[in-house]
Amino acid sequence: MKNMRLFIFIALLLVSFTLSAEEKVVIRFEYPTAQVLKEFTPEFYDIASFKPGQYLDIVVTRSKYEELLNRGYKIKIVQTEQQLKQNLKDKRELTAYRNYNEVLTELQLIEANNPTICKLYDIGETWGKEYSDNGNSNYDIYHQEVWALKVSDNVLVEEDEPGVYYMGTHHAREPISCEVTMAILNHILDNYGTDPTITDNVNNSQIWFIPLVNPNGHKLVIDEYDVWWRKNIRDNNENGYIDSYDGVDPNRNYGWEWGPVGTSDDWSSDVYHGPEAWSEPEIVAMKNLLESHHFVTGITYHSYSELVLFPFGYNDGVIAPDHDALEELAIEMAVTIPSAYGGNYTPQEAWELYPCMGTTDDYSYGQHGIFSFTIELGTEFIPPGNEIQGICDDNIQAAMILLDRVNYQTLTGIITDSETGLPIVAEIYIEGIDNTGVYREPYQSDELFGRYYRLLETGNYDVTFSADGYFSQTFENVSIISGDTTILNVSLEAADPPDISINPTSFTVNLQSDETTDENLRISNDGEYDLIYNLTHEDRDSGGSDIFGYSWKDSDEPDGPIYSWRDISGMGTLVNFTHNDYATNLLPIGFTFNYYGTDYTQFRISPNGWLGFGDDWTDWHNFELPRVDAPKPAIFGFWDDLYPFDGSNGGGDVYYYGNSDSLIVWFDDVIHYPGTWNGTYDFQFILYANGQILLQYRTVSGDIDTSTIGIQNESGDDGLQVCYNENYVHNELAVLFKKDWLSISPASGNVPGTSYNDISLTFDASGLPEGTYLKNLMINSNDPDEPLTIVPINLYVGTIFQPETPQNVVIEIVGSNINISWDAVTGATSYTVYSDADPYGTFSNVEQAGITGTFWSESVSEEKKFYRITASN
Repeated sequence: MKNMRLFIFIALLLVSFTLSAEEKVVIRFEYPTAQVLKEFTPEFYDIASFKPGQYLDIVVTRSKYEELLNRGYKIKIVQTEQQLKQNLKDKRELTAYRNYNEVLTELQLIEANNPTICKLYDIGETWGKEYSDNGNSNYDIYHQEVWALKVSDNVLVEEDEPGVYYMGTHHAREPISCEVTMAILNHILDNYGTDPTITDNVNNSQIWFIPLVNPNGHKLVIDEYDVWWRKNIRDNNENGYIDSYDGVDPNRNYGWEWGPVGTSDDWSSDVYHGPEAWSEPEIVAMKNLLESHHFVTGITYHSYSELVLFPFGYNDGVIAPDHDALEELAIEMAVTIPSAYGGNYTPQEAWELYPCMGTTDDYSYGQHGIFSFTIELGTEFIPPGNEIQGICDDNIQAAMILLDRVNYQTLTGIITDSETGLPIVAEIYIEGIDNTGVYREPYQSDELFGRYYRLLETGNYDVTFSADGYFSQTFENVSIISGDTTILNVSLEAADPPDISINPTSFTVNLQSDETTDENLRISNDGEYDLIYNLTHEDRDSGGSDIFGYSWKDSDEPDGPIYSWRDISGMGTLVNFTHNDYATNLLPIGFTFNYYGTDYTQFRISPNGWLGFGDDWTDWHNFELPRVDAPKPAIFGFWDDLYPFDGSNGGGDVYYYGNSDSLIVWFDDVIHYPGTWNGTYDFQFILYANGQILLQYRTVSGDIDTSTIGIQNESGDDGLQVCYNENYVHNELAVLFKKDWLSISPASGNVPGTSYNDISLTFDASGLPEGTYLKNLMINSNDPDEPLTIVPINLYVGTIFQPETPQNVVIEIVGSNINISWDAVTGATSYTVYSDADPYGTFSNVEQAGITGTFWSESVSEEKKFYRITASN
C-alpha cells in the first residue's frame, strides 16, 4: 500500500510539474489595432477575452510577455496564476467553488428531496474513467461521469413538452459556469409551487441541467494542478499521463462546421479540436442528449467577457436564417445582466467575438434549430469567491426569460396523417426566414408526437408544411402575437409516391471536332407526390468531373498537361494590394471567359492565392470545396493566408498580363503570412479563351500542406477540389481544368405530380480528338421503386455511326390506310421504311426513304406485308 501511495504521489507531482512548467498570465491589448487582431488569432494564441474596439486579452507565459514588451507592444498583465488560485478560495480560505464530488452529491440530494420533479441521469463517460477502467491508475482520481438532472413534472415520462438546457464547464478554467448552472437549478426548485410562472414552466417543460460537461478538466483547475487548463484530458501522445500535449477543447469538437477556423490541429494548442468531430466522449454525451429530446432553447455558460452570444459563429459574417428572432431574445436577456463596468452585458453574434468552428451553439441551432446562446460570465476566468453569488444572482432573470420564451411569439402545433391521425415528421418552412442567411437544417416536427415549434418575431407569416409522401399545405398570413403562442395543428393528406419515367432512354450523338449540339431529356412524374431529382454523369471507364462537367488532370499523369512556364517578366502589370486580405477591384480579362456557363469579362485577384469573378472575400482561412461561404465563383491556385508585398510589408509580388486568347496571373515568390506556417510560392494562373484553366507551380518551399487548390461555381454548390491541406503541390507541376464534353442544365429539380421537366444536354466536341466517348447519365430521385435511373450516352467524334434501331413501332389500320409510327432516335437525320412478304426475308423493297419525321402511311393493299424501319444520318 505504501508503494501504491508513493506511485500516486509521484504521478501527481509529475502532473503538477508538467502542466505548470512556466507561469502564465493574462495580458491585455487595449484598443487593439487591425494588425494586432491579425497576428493574435485563436489558431495561434490562447484568447481569453475580446471586446471589439475595447480590448483583447490573451494567455501567455511570462517569457512571452517579456518578448512582446521588447517588440514594442503596449500591454499589461490583468490576471496572474496566483490571483486565480486565490480566487478559488473565499475569505475564510475554504474552497469557494464546488468540486466534482460536491456537485454530484448535491445533485443526488436534490433528486432525493424532489423525487416527483427531479431525475438524475449518468449520460456519458470521460477519458479519465475510460483510462482508469483500462487499468491506468494515473487516472483513478479522474474516474468521473457526465451527469444531467432533468426537472419536470412526470419526470420519468417523455412528454409532449419543449426542452430547455443549461450547460456549464465546457472549459475547465471557467468554474463560474458550473456555479451559475447550479444557482439556476436551485432557484427553480426553491420557487416551484410558489412562483406561478416557474411552476407552470416546470409543469409544461423538460428542463435539463449539465453543470460539468468537462469534469476531468474541471478537476485539474479546482485542485490547482493547472488553473489555466481549458481542455479535457484526452491522452493525445498516449504516454499514459497528463502533460501539456494532452486534451481536446470540448467546445471545438461538435460536428456542425467542425474545421480549421478558430481551432488548431496542434495537440498542445488550447483550441485543439480533436482528431475528428465527435471524438470526445463528453461531447458525444451532449450530442446524444440533444438528439433524444425536443429542445427549443438553451444556454451554455462560459467565462469571461460579459457577452450574450447567439449563432452562428463558425466564420466571419455568417448570418443565421432566424437572426432577428435570435438577436431579439439575446437583447432581452442581456439587458437584465448588469456589467461590472456599468451598463449591461453585450448581445452579439458569436462570430463577432471571434469566429470558431465546432461549437455547442452552432451545432444546436444548425442541426436542431435550437435557440442556443453562450453567456460569457464576468470579467476574469475565475472570479474571486466573494463575487460568485453576485454573478449567479445577476444571471437568474436572463435564465428565466429563456425558460419562458416558448410561451410567447411562438408558432406550435401537431402534424398528423389525415387518414390515420398518427404523428408524422414534417418540415415547417417559413417564407422570408428559411430562405435567408446561411444553411441550417430545416425545422421538423418530432417523431414521437408530431410536435413542432418556431420562435418568431411578431408579424404575419406564410408557412408551408411538407413531408415525403404527402401533399404540402401552405397557410398564409399566420399571425404571431407578442403575449401568447399561435397554435396551428395540421393534417397532411397522403399522396401516391413519385413515379419517374424518361425519354429518350439513351443518347447517341455524332459530331465533328469543334461542333456542339443540344439534346433534350424529358423527366416525367406519373405519380402524385413531387418527384425530386438530381443528375450527375461519369465516364464509363473513369470518373472525375463535377456536376457542371469540369474535370482536371495534372502533369504527373501519363496523359496529363505538359508543364511549360509562361514568362511575363517585364510585361506584366504589378498589382498593388491595399491590404493583405483584400482583393483588387475588378480588372479586365481581355476576352469573354465562360466559367460554369456564365460569361465573364472582368476578374479580381486576391492576395490569398485565388481569382474571383464576383464579390471579394476577406477571410484568409481556406476550406474544402465546394463551399457556400467561400469566394465564389472563383479559381483557387493556392488558397492560403499569403502575404504579397503591399508597399510596406510582405514578400513577393503579383503580376497579370493578358491578350485576346489568354490571361496570366503570376504570384512571384509570394510568402505565407508569418506565424506557425511559413513558405514561399511561385505559381501562375492561365485562363484561356476556350474556357480551359491551367495552374502551374514553378517552385514551392516551406509549408505546402495548408492550402486549397480547385474551382467552384457562383452558388458554391458545385466544384472540383484538387487538394485540401495536403502535401500535393511540387516544383514544375501543371494542373489543367477543362469543361467536359457534356454539360447539364438544370442539374436538379422538382417535378409536380403528373407533370414533366425538360433538361438540356449540351454536347461539345471542341478540342476532342476523333474517337468514341462513353458516359452514363445518372438520375437520382425519390422514386421509391427506381431511385437510380441510368441513361447510356455515346458520343462519336469524326466517326460515322449507324444510329440505333427505332423503338416502340406501332402499326394501325385507320380507314383505308396503314399508319406506322415510332420513337425518334438520337442522332438520326432520316428514316427508311422497308417491306417484305416474308418476315424472315431480305426487306429489300424500299417503300420510302428520307423520311424526316417519325410517321409514315400508305393505302391498305390486298397482299400481306411485313415492315422494317431503319434510322440513318
